[in-house]
Amino acid sequence: MPTGTETSPLRRAPSWPDGWTDLLLRATLAPDDIALGAWRRWSAMRDLSDITPHETKLLAPLGLRLATLDPDAPLRPSVERLVRTHWLHTQLKIGETIPALDILLEAGITFMVFKGAAQYAEGLAAASRRLMGDVDVLVSPAQSTAALTALDAADWEHVDGTSTAYLKGAETALQRGNLRKGRYGEIDFHTRAFHYASNSARLETALWDAAVPATLAGRRLLVPSPTDSLLIILAHAAVGRGAAWAVDVMTRMERQAIDWDRLVRIARERGLVPSCLAGLGYMRQALCAPVPPEVIADLAASSASVGEKLKYRAHIRDWEDRTLLDRATDRVANRLLVKRGFPPIVDGRPTRPGAPLRWRFGRRTPVADSGGVADRHEIRPGNLEGRSEFVLRLAVERPKARRWVFIETFADGRSVARLAFKTGSSKRSGATERLFHVKLPRDNPAPGALVLVSRPTCFLSPSLPDADRCLSEPLPFRIAGVWAL
Repeated sequence: MPTGTETSPLRRAPSWPDGWTDLLLRATLAPDDIALGAWRRWSAMRDLSDITPHETKLLAPLGLRLATLDPDAPLRPSVERLVRTHWLHTQLKIGETIPALDILLEAGITFMVFKGAAQYAEGLAAASRRLMGDVDVLVSPAQSTAALTALDAADWEHVDGTSTAYLKGAETALQRGNLRKGRYGEIDFHTRAFHYASNSARLETALWDAAVPATLAGRRLLVPSPTDSLLIILAHAAVGRGAAWAVDVMTRMERQAIDWDRLVRIARERGLVPSCLAGLGYMRQALCAPVPPEVIADLAASSASVGEKLKYRAHIRDWEDRTLLDRATDRVANRLLVKRGFPPIVDGRPTRPGAPLRWRFGRRTPVADSGGVADRHEIRPGNLEGRSEFVLRLAVERPKARRWVFIETFADGRSVARLAFKTGSSKRSGATERLFHVKLPRDNPAPGALVLVSRPTCFLSPSLPDADRCLSEPLPFRIAGVWAL
């Protein structure tokens, strides 16, 4: 146990739950006197018809407590009906996702399930009626390509339409994301357990060595150790405004033995002190959770770098709510952390239209003629002239409704870029043309061929309405020009 004394009240951290989610967490996890007051304040001001998804996740465990906390609450029957619906959805999700785990087991892939799936595998989810949107799966980077190949053979597809070929040809850090099959099946595929942290070979080996066996739907598999699971939850707690993490933390603290010395040490080594201190500080101060005061004192006394603090602050808001300042802060944090030995940031965002000034001022060489309209195009080897940078002019017939167009580019089977633009108008017809600046990998400056393939804009679920399917399917395109720089 870390050494230290009782801590004074902590200053409120920016990532602490607030507003409605804070009230629901207090109603769910705090002592009875605090919980009853928080529940009555929330129920007096909220309507179940317009609550957020974050609130819905918290109503599931709260509904169990209401039986003793406020059994005659007018909202209690409605809460139970709402929770049962979402609980059923979670069970359907797990049932249709288990075949993906079977595929990995049959292919000899070593993997762990973590976060919510680990709560289920360890028998911790029923006590809190844990709702879950997907099954988080962690695969070692050495086996990620084999895992993706096995899943692709069984028709598991990326939710944003990215092909498995593109994922397999990308850097390992980009081999991630949600894969779906059928109506409910969905796994969140990871090669790292943390969104961003130091991942030295020693730390990653320790994570896998400490993993413990568990059972999910009758399948024997691995989950992180209780201490590692708690650290992973705390690291994710500071990303976005969700608050169900606090229920998972409380469940683990009450039901499992946590090696607090190890948690503090790894938090320091991975650069996760700000998020761990914030999460555990909220648990102890707002919810009266049994977090040892020595742990809070030791984390508070730990030195976190400027990069670690900026990274923590940049990710507090949900992705769609992040400001320009948040994104700028994130870029600064990435540069500072890379200098300190953290893994380089690999930008997986699509490439948007644009061409460099040197192309616009004539410093370019045409290397391909215009072609016909198709879903796939290949620029022949003889036309590439050993160049490593190109400007592509792509053209599509403008659809009647506004939509995205995604085009993957490959060089000798290696993923180069995922091009993206919007087009469509109910008032205008004709072609939409866009310019893209494409850079080949530095270690592959003279490819045998440059291949472009149009992709769906999302997973084409069997339940997708025809109108949405029409706006999501691959859109044929034409190469209107290719120039080498």
